[in-house]
Amino acid sequence: MTHQHQPHEHHEQQPIDWAAEAARLLESAQANADFYDEAAALVLTPDDTLVVDFACGGAGMAHAMRTASGPGTRVVAVDKEAGTFAEAAAHLPDVEFATGLFEDGAEKLLAAIGGPADLIWCAHSVHHAQDGQAAVDTLASLLKPGGRLVLVEGGLSPRYLPYDLGVGRPGLEEGLAVAKYRRMAGIDHHVRMRYGWPVALRHAGLTEVTSRTILTDKPAPLSEVDLARVLGTLIRQVDWNREFLPPEDVEVWDRLLNADDELWLGNRADVYNLDARTLHLGRRPG
Repeated sequence: MTHQHQPHEHHEQQPIDWAAEAARLLESAQANADFYDEAAALVLTPDDTLVVDFACGGAGMAHAMRTASGPGTRVVAVDKEAGTFAEAAAHLPDVEFATGLFEDGAEKLLAAIGGPADLIWCAHSVHHAQDGQAAVDTLASLLKPGGRLVLVEGGLSPRYLPYDLGVGRPGLEEGLAVAKYRRMAGIDHHVRMRYGWPVALRHAGLTEVTSRTILTDKPAPLSEVDLARVLGTLIRQVDWNREFLPPEDVEVWDRLLNADDELWLGNRADVYNLDARTLHLGRRPG
């Protein structure tokens, strides 16, 4: 079977400074601890001796894998800049940290993680790579025979708000998701992958490919902490995707996310958090 990648028509965009996001990434890892714990229980086995949280950010999965695995298991968290995970490293003395990115190639990455891995976890990161299939191929090459690669990509867009807020057009939140996809489609130098993640795993030579979805369901009314996290997420999403939103939507979002405005979402009792994250798993033939 052959597969082709085609470059996007792309825009000049301001890249996200992930190193500057370090504190937020750590807070996000802590907020999603239940998800990471459930995922670790799903993908780890007692025989794993080397497990990797690749593109670790706040190292939430590295922490969960360290907690769920035995003392004979090495847990390595990898990110492209030490500044991204420096704060996480201070909180996780039993986790090893290394720098690396998809484009480094197998030889350099194997040296960074200390040899082939039993399990590689990579969440919400491959879609940032210049060539998604090449990134999956690289990750697959870091596995031992029989080792597993888990990609967390796709799933369903998180939902936080009622369909009709009584201000702006109904479906305002759906428009934000559309703007995000438009932005992602325009990432400069991004190579387009015209198929889904399970197919990408198979193209990388992996077998026993399957997908599982983990649901996060926090109904309204949210706790003060969870509400603050949702509002922070929406603020970032609007800021990142502002140029791809209709001007009338931007005007409404700016009011909804302004704590001094009478329409501020923080005053509502119907904000919730419903999130379905999909894990795509494949095994390197033994």
